[in-house]
Amino acid sequence: MAQRQLPGAGLPQLMGLAGKLKSYAKRLFDYPELDPLNAQDTAEALREPVQKEGVEFTDEAIDEIRRITQGYAYFLHAWVYQAWNLATASPIKLDVVHRAT
Repeated sequence: MAQRQLPGAGLPQLMGLAGKLKSYAKRLFDYPELDPLNAQDTAEALREPVQKEGVEFTDEAIDEIRRITQGYAYFLHAWVYQAWNLATASPIKLDVVHRAT
């Protein structure tokens, strides 16, 4: 029925699609490289989310977080989380980043 393209033949294109798809094992072990953020992207990643809450980081605080984390996103999140919890006012300053460290 599939060869004659008659209805009810199931999945006639399954064989063609299966050959084009990556196997589960290939997808399972595909590790994309995640490079650290550059200075501009780091500053943007720190500033944009807190601005929505009416909060800012000083340039010195951003520079220190960048220096400590080397721009790696996971560590940026960790330091910002701690700095956010320690900050009592905006802008979040260098001393707060030091305490977070």
